[in-house]
Amino acid sequence: MTGDGRWTVTTSGSLAVSSTSPPTFSGTIQAAGSGADTASLSLGMFPTTTGVFLRCNSASSTPPTGPTAGEPC
Repeated sequence: MTGDGRWTVTTSGSLAVSSTSPPTFSGTIQAAGSGADTASLSLGMFPTTTGVFLRCNSASSTPPTGPTAGEPC
């Protein structure tokens, strides 16, 4: 939960950044609205081998489940 109580943030698996150049990322970060003005909003950040994808759901507090789910942010 964020300090203002508006967002619940979770991770899926371990978050990691490699020491290679360029660095690679692994793990997933999700945020779901939990305040009155964010209750129907959510997002997911998905690192892949081709980049990091940020996907949104503007109609639900259930975050997108993958890099092609939901809608572009």
